Amino acid sequence: MHILKYFLLITTCTAYFFPQTFAVEVTKVNITKLEHRANQDSAEDQYNLGQLYEKTNNQGITQDYFKAIEWYTKAANQGLAKAQYSLGKLYEKSQGVPQDYAKAVELYTKAANQGLVDAQYSLGQLYEKKHQNMPQDYTKAIEWYTKAANQKIILNKNNIASYAIPRNSYYRIVNLISSADFKKSQNIPIIKEFF
Repeated sequence: MHILKYFLLITTCTAYFFPQTFAVEVTKVNITKLEHRANQDSAEDQYNLGQLYEKTNNQGITQDYFKAIEWYTKAANQGLAKAQYSLGKLYEKSQGVPQDYAKAVELYTKAANQGLVDAQYSLGQLYEKKHQNMPQDYTKAIEWYTKAANQKIILNKNNIASYAIPRNSYYRIVNLISSADFKKSQNIPIIKEFF
């Protein structure tokens, strides 16, 4: 019984006087558990590890795009839309991999076909602009912007950026259709099917 009291006292004092050290130790334990579940083919945990390696440098691990790609790829291969989207972003932005718009489109399309609004909007952006080894295609841009614009806005405090995507998609459609470049290059009757 006395050993337990001393252990609790030491743990409490350590957490109080050295909170960052204690937090790092707790984080390392959590990451170890996360890696264990990810290695057992949990797509959600694989995605979460990818997020940690891509975005953080203060959670007890160092930012590492190569590890992020490894974990995103495992989750994406299991069909997890948000992993497909995140991996596509890395290919589009050339973070940890050579820039590859075709690969980004492939991954975004998989996620967009599952209804992920961020992927639908990103596809619209890629098709709207001309990129290396990827043709500009206003019809496809409008198709994907329309799908994103038609998404219901669900109040989610964790992803407030997604609120604006349906609205921004609508404005992109209006701007594209009214542009002179679009009118010169497109068959207007084809576009009407998207509205």
